[in-house]
Amino acid sequence: MMPQSSFKSSEAQLLQTLNGLQHLAETHRFKAWLLDQFGVLHDGKQPYPGAISTLKKLASTGARMVIISNSSRRASTTMEKMKSLGFDPSLFVGAITSGELTHQYLQRRDDDWFAALGKSCIHMTWSDRGAISLKGLDLQIVENVEEAEFVLAHGTEALGHPSGAVCPMTLEELEKILERCAAKRIPMVVANPDFVTVEARALRVMPGTLAAKYEKLGGEVKWMGKPDKELARESAIKDDHLHELNEGVLLLVTSVFVLLLLEPENFKFLIRFTNRTMAMAGVDALDSIAVGDSLHHDIKGANEAGIHSAFITGGIHATELGVSSFGEVADFLLYRLLHPNMMHIHHTCYQPLHGRNFCSQVNYMALTFN
Repeated sequence: MMPQSSFKSSEAQLLQTLNGLQHLAETHRFKAWLLDQFGVLHDGKQPYPGAISTLKKLASTGARMVIISNSSRRASTTMEKMKSLGFDPSLFVGAITSGELTHQYLQRRDDDWFAALGKSCIHMTWSDRGAISLKGLDLQIVENVEEAEFVLAHGTEALGHPSGAVCPMTLEELEKILERCAAKRIPMVVANPDFVTVEARALRVMPGTLAAKYEKLGGEVKWMGKPDKELARESAIKDDHLHELNEGVLLLVTSVFVLLLLEPENFKFLIRFTNRTMAMAGVDALDSIAVGDSLHHDIKGANEAGIHSAFITGGIHATELGVSSFGEVADFLLYRLLHPNMMHIHHTCYQPLHGRNFCSQVNYMALTFN
């Protein structure tokens, strides 16, 4: 027997299920498309089938597309990665990443909180995925917690060495270090607030998991993307890939990006800011759509900002939604997942998996014109 949904019929009617984004694109309804990358455009290793052709068709409608990513890496690196995967960078207005904002905060130090950080830090980073460059930040990487003034979390695979090398570590080993850091009461900066992301055929733990652990230990965490409109504007302006943005569009993009990174308790301030920004840009919230696979960041942020959203069901929530090899998801599972957080999704893209089912139920048809 099908379990009963706790959603009201009026709530259910707000949700339109799609087998791709062709219909939305052809309506020319949305002027701005805010696109997540992992789990939507690619899996970190290769583009999803149909993603590249879909973006070309979307661009032909005159839509402005922006990559909005909770990536530890800088915006320029993100665009280079997209190009290496076969995407045409000219299709995008630009890319904005949490890693770019982190770099700018640490480099400029014109924010009171960051100015007080100090220079010596424990650096949690990547090994297999490639280390994060700290060039130009004038930081002193230390291995001894007693010498550290703060923790910088870019990744979950390794501990940075003063020489620039990295020492691979398990998540449990990094958490043990965090326990000592929390005991010393030093703050943490997390450059990627995501908890997990899609990578190839699996879900990979992201720095947000370490940050959540640190908060539970009583540590202070600076989740990058919290509201600082001036810094967001300047950091984006300084990035080479955003130099063609006019001020209005830039403000729109950065404000929505910041909103998508926020924890729920910080939404109200950014809703007001986002509305003012859209008014300046001459773009109404109803003219924008956010596409992502994370309810916590992509969909929740769009919902609170009054922006339409397209939820990719085959991303990080695929297992919870019971995505089958044919991409079918029982509506009651989606409603059950949404209801505790009172989220509304305007469009849901159910996409089929190619080949056999993988343990992570990763979606290989995240953006297609079926």
